Amino acid sequence: MNAATKAVTSRLVCLHIPKTAGSSLRETIKVVYTPERMHWFSEDVGLFGGQRFQESAVADKLFLGGHRPLSFYPQGAPHLYFAALRHPLERARSLFSYFTRPEEGGSEGNIAERERLREQWLRQGIVPESLLRSIEQCKPFRQEIENDQCRYLSNGEATFEAALETLKSGNFLIGNSTNLSTLLSTLGTLFQWPETREARTNISVAKGEDDILSEPGVVERILECGDQDLKLYEYVLQQHDGLFMNMPDREMLLSSGLCFTDVDQRPFSDLAWRKLKLSPVDTAVSVKPGRSTIQLSLHNDSREFLNPEVEQGLAISYMLLDENGEVIQRANPRTPVASMIKPGDSLDIPVQLVIPDNLPRAPAKVRFSVMVEKRFWLFRLCPEHGLDVPVVPA
Repeated sequence: MNAATKAVTSRLVCLHIPKTAGSSLRETIKVVYTPERMHWFSEDVGLFGGQRFQESAVADKLFLGGHRPLSFYPQGAPHLYFAALRHPLERARSLFSYFTRPEEGGSEGNIAERERLREQWLRQGIVPESLLRSIEQCKPFRQEIENDQCRYLSNGEATFEAALETLKSGNFLIGNSTNLSTLLSTLGTLFQWPETREARTNISVAKGEDDILSEPGVVERILECGDQDLKLYEYVLQQHDGLFMNMPDREMLLSSGLCFTDVDQRPFSDLAWRKLKLSPVDTAVSVKPGRSTIQLSLHNDSREFLNPEVEQGLAISYMLLDENGEVIQRANPRTPVASMIKPGDSLDIPVQLVIPDNLPRAPAKVRFSVMVEKRFWLFRLCPEHGLDVPVVPA
């Protein structure tokens, strides 16, 4: 990975709005850039109001984030800021549960942390029995849901108009918490990440069947507090793929340390292998005993380059199976994959097929699969990858 050795000109910055799946984003992207190149601003560092951004403290970092609004960061830096939004009702429900129901924390560590938070919020006036009364009587909690998402994303007021004006003036990628995969995939494609498994962390485990939002009047009060947030959420949801994207400094971002280089010389990752798709060019294909050629298409649905010079021994091969699905033992001819397949591309491969007449059992189908010689058959790692073609009598 050359990202670690480049001069840092741009950073990836997660504006982690509380209870919008920011922890899952953090844990996923931390794997990409490594923990050493990440700094996550913690609530434990001290009171937010007394903190300032210090460039010297993060000079060697590529990935920043935490519960810090856009206004925390120096203006004018060519960073890419990203965030996930959440519907105000779901976010209010999640915040209230997080602050008042430690038993829903799942793990022992999360439960202990939420018990500590509950004590803090009780001292500030939250009412565990009532979300509506908590909004009315606990000013700090009310501030958490009063268009806080617009506040995080705006250089001005906490309004939809001010937030949108800010987003249109800088490098931003904004998605929603119910579809993190699209947000992560867009980042991964932009910066040519290896395939990355999406982490899911800090997820509540509901106890009982009571619905926090069933309390009379609470839905209307939340929507009143978060009317600007709802406008922003719905606006982003209506954009292409549910993403707002604006990158005036795109070329600078792509030439920065955020972007991986030499990607066509990188070994294909385990997750990338699982995104290969083998299919017949003729969907109504069948084969007969004897010698024949079958046209197959190998599609690379990953964001990585499949390079036969890197994956030596890469080929399409096949097995003959009887009517019970048992392998008929014999040598397996190989058709080499001779050309590199770029992300999103396909390669048509004519595969030479031989079905002898003197087999110990009659073949019922041919199973085609990608294989890497002396390493693996892909269908054994991913059973759905195997392509079975019926054998019809001559």
